[in-house]
Amino acid sequence: MNRFPLRTLMASALLLASTVPALASSLDRSPLNSGWTAGANRLAPTHLDRVGELELSIRGAYDQFAIMQGMSTAVSAQLRALEHLVLYADYGKVSQLGLRGPLRAMSGVTLGWDAALRHDTYMLSQTGAMMLVPFTRMDVLGWGGDFRLNGSSDFGRTRLFYSPLLSVMSNRWGLGFEAGLEHDLAGWVLGVNAGARYHAGLVNAAAYAHSMQPFEDFLGFGVRKALSDGLEANATFQWQHDNPYGMGNRSLLAGLSWRTAVSRASAPAPVATPAPVAPQVMATPAPKATPKPLRLMLAGRIHAEGRALSTPVTVRLKRRLAGESAFTTIPLTTKADAMGRFRFADLAQGEYQVFFKDESGDPSLLDYALADATRPGPEEDVPFVGLDVAWSGITAEFEPDGKAVRVVWLAKPGVGPAIYQGLVRGSVAGSPVEFLNFPAAPSEATTGRYDVTSGMGRADSVNVVIKYWKPGDSFAGAGYYGQSKPVLPRAAR
Repeated sequence: MNRFPLRTLMASALLLASTVPALASSLDRSPLNSGWTAGANRLAPTHLDRVGELELSIRGAYDQFAIMQGMSTAVSAQLRALEHLVLYADYGKVSQLGLRGPLRAMSGVTLGWDAALRHDTYMLSQTGAMMLVPFTRMDVLGWGGDFRLNGSSDFGRTRLFYSPLLSVMSNRWGLGFEAGLEHDLAGWVLGVNAGARYHAGLVNAAAYAHSMQPFEDFLGFGVRKALSDGLEANATFQWQHDNPYGMGNRSLLAGLSWRTAVSRASAPAPVATPAPVAPQVMATPAPKATPKPLRLMLAGRIHAEGRALSTPVTVRLKRRLAGESAFTTIPLTTKADAMGRFRFADLAQGEYQVFFKDESGDPSLLDYALADATRPGPEEDVPFVGLDVAWSGITAEFEPDGKAVRVVWLAKPGVGPAIYQGLVRGSVAGSPVEFLNFPAAPSEATTGRYDVTSGMGRADSVNVVIKYWKPGDSFAGAGYYGQSKPVLPRAAR
């Protein structure tokens, strides 16, 4: 009985983890998950918001193969180990250990990567064993790697997922494509997904008298519902016409997912219950006024380096309702007045993030700024949000040899202690490109340096942006962050 070499797995994981800072860029919502409702093991694309957050799932299943049927159990876990890295493990008809993380966002599409060690555990079910043990009997079972490029696009309450993939297994290799669609219907998230793979280099498993099949496909339907901030119920039906071993199957799964971290935003204060009034005998009772409906509101002020902003700007909102895993931009906007004051009224229950995206071309304003997650309050107790959108004193100069650029910036006013990192971006053939971050790890330093690459030399334009956020928080977290206006590198004086 052969076992997968554990040292090889650990070395591969460390190698992939070390490449993440170079691959990942700051995203408003990083596509860290490649599963979705009705998926094979990872049923829902829950977003792990903070480093150290863990999700555990367990599901009972009824599987019906062409030659056998019965109950089974599927378990999975995922951990956001680093800012741009999630570790996951699935145990079910297919068992796998994997890593995933973000790449970049462009034109309404967010991209991520996924690499997993996979094992065809369902083949072991034919031995009659009560407990299926993955990563054993490698001489007769398929094992190897699945590598994916994950993409997602949001259309309001509907989200589309798509994932081309490469599979390199011990008894075959192949290419495939999977896609899924989710829709949030008043907190009930409905989903459908489908996928297909075509395999080559087939090696038959003589011990099981199977002739390998080149084509594999599946179709699934599912639903999930949040029971609390950290607990979710989900169910799915999956139909597979064929798999590489010629074993079509149907599966019905239902279970629970539990997350260790919940929102840090405080819940709104409960509305006091009015004291009961003793009844009075009256010939004609006086009519009682209809209670005034509760209006939930958010208020705040936009600042520019500690001063109220003198030019009116548009203020926007992101929202996360109960049962949703990530903040989503909503169409509700308002204009700040000449003093920078703004107010949103008639909001639904949930968490909100006020954000600003520059549309004026003012070189003294930020590209982007996002406020802390806040719950709206009643009209007599409106939460107040402050947002500083100005930042100046940033220079980027070529070194005398022209092979590197040194960048110096003043600390972001109005934030207090902050973490900084530079981003070199530009345009190539009319498309936006992010070349690199500097330094490799964010820090409190207010200086940086980067080498000019050949790609930058071929670009139509190149500029530098300084990103900032609160210590301990992140671009995908609940804490606010911002980006300076772009600065063009200039020749040394």
